[in-house]
Amino acid sequence: MRRDVQAVLLVLLGGVVLRLSLDGTYLRYVKEQMQWPLAASGAVLLALGLVGAWRDGLLAVRGGRGGDGGHGGHEGHEGHEGHEADQAQGRGPHPAEGALVDDGHGHGDGGPRVAWALLAPVLALLLVAPPALGAWAAERGTARVAAPPEPGFDPLPEGRTVELALGDYATRAVWDEGRSLRGREVALTGFATPAQDGGWFVTRIALSCCAADGRPVKVLVRDAPAPERGAWVRVTGEWVPGGGTMSDTAVPHVAARAVEPVPEPADPYEG
Repeated sequence: MRRDVQAVLLVLLGGVVLRLSLDGTYLRYVKEQMQWPLAASGAVLLALGLVGAWRDGLLAVRGGRGGDGGHGGHEGHEGHEGHEADQAQGRGPHPAEGALVDDGHGHGDGGPRVAWALLAPVLALLLVAPPALGAWAAERGTARVAAPPEPGFDPLPEGRTVELALGDYATRAVWDEGRSLRGREVALTGFATPAQDGGWFVTRIALSCCAADGRPVKVLVRDAPAPERGAWVRVTGEWVPGGGTMSDTAVPHVAARAVEPVPEPADPYEG
C-alpha cells in the first residue's frame, strides 16, 4: 500500500472515530467513560493522516515545470542522462537506497495488499453503523447475577417509586434475598425478551468494558402480558420471591403493576 493511500486511510479512520465519540454513537460499543480517550485517539489518527498527506504532497498545490523547472536547465538534463548511463552499467543505487521493488509476493511499493482490509471497518462505520446489542444477543447469552464485592446493602432512597438499574435489582433480589426490596415499589427499564415458559423478561446488557464482553441481565416479569420482542419498556412493580437466591444462576422476579413503552435510551447498556 502506498504512503499516500495510508495517509488517506488514517484521515478516514481518525475522522470516523472522532465523529462517533462526539455524536454519542460510541455508546453502542463501549462504556460512557471511554468517550474522551476515543476522541483523543481519533484526533491523533486524524492529525497523523493530515501530516502524512501534507508530506506526500496531497495537500500541496504543485506548480508547472516551465523553464528550468527546478532541474537546473542543461545541468539537470545531463544529470538525468548520467543517471541512465549509471543504471545501464549496473552502477545505479541499491534497492535499499531507493524505491522498494516487488519481491514477487505482492509486497512491493509499500507493504502487503492485505493492508487494504483496514478500509473495511472504516466503510462499515461510515455506511452501516452496527446497532447496540439487543434482544438477539440477550437471548443467546447466559444471564448471571454476580455476588456483590462486599456484604450488606444500603437502604433504598426514599420516595414512592424507586428507579433501579436491572443489575442492582437483581443483585439485591438474589444476594440479599429481597430484604432491601421488600415492600418497595420499583421501576425497571429494559427491553423485552421471551422466556421459555411463555412469560417474558425485562432485560438489559451489562458491560465491563465494551460490547464484546456484554452479558444479559434478566428479571422475569409476572402479572403482565408480554410486549413485542425487543421493545423498550418501563416496568413498575414489587419484588416477589421466585427464581432462587444466593446463586449466580438465579433469575429474580418482579410482580408488575404497570408496563409502559419508552424510547430506547441514549446509553442502552448498564455498567
